[in-house]
Amino acid sequence: MKRVLKDQNISVIDGYLGEREFGLFTEAVQFTEYTPMHGKAWVKAYGVPGGPIFESALVVRGHKTTTPPTLGHVGRLMDRFTEPASPLAALFQDGTTAEDHYLTGRIVLFGRGAGLRWHADASEQIGAYIYYCHPQWHTTWGGELMVMDGSSVLGQGLSAAETNSFRKAATDSPGSVVGPDYECDGAETRRADIGTGRFVMAKPDRLVVLTGTAEHRVAPVTAAAGDHLRCAVTGFVVRKRAN
Repeated sequence: MKRVLKDQNISVIDGYLGEREFGLFTEAVQFTEYTPMHGKAWVKAYGVPGGPIFESALVVRGHKTTTPPTLGHVGRLMDRFTEPASPLAALFQDGTTAEDHYLTGRIVLFGRGAGLRWHADASEQIGAYIYYCHPQWHTTWGGELMVMDGSSVLGQGLSAAETNSFRKAATDSPGSVVGPDYECDGAETRRADIGTGRFVMAKPDRLVVLTGTAEHRVAPVTAAAGDHLRCAVTGFVVRKRAN
């Protein structure tokens, strides 16, 4: 395990599981059950449905624990994330598995043409991670994680009443983050003015940890990938919502 990058927005660790455990993990990924992401609804942060995207069921750790069938391998990975020495530990407040947080995770598969548009995560999501679990990934296959320089200062978004239907906590305070940006507020102007950032290739057995204020996107998987899927366990460190 080796940390290869760290700045205010992102931390990148290579060889997170190691050769033997990674091989077992990628084998389990092949036999996991998946459903189309846009099968029942359009998940708008991913743009207009185009390239195929599939996802597993959700695994949860923290103030509650949920491990659906066929996802024991993801659950064991997330158990590592909740340990005190975990690369995610700095994202938690008041302890790694404090009662006011939980950790989510699922496997997401991107086929040719699939990507994720520019966005910053919702206000209750204080951090995110990506663990690449495909057995190989060539540099011409796309799917890079793109991270904008600086921290997001999106400010105003939808009203609380408008966001209740999809459970986003809206606020107009400085630095707040309200779901994905649809190029109809100041975020698009800000990104164009900055115009710089980092990219991270989807290297196998690589773990990427993002702060909650990092604006980011996933570049589309290219035609050169053929039938190869960009496979990643992705999830969030989330503040528990008040009852």
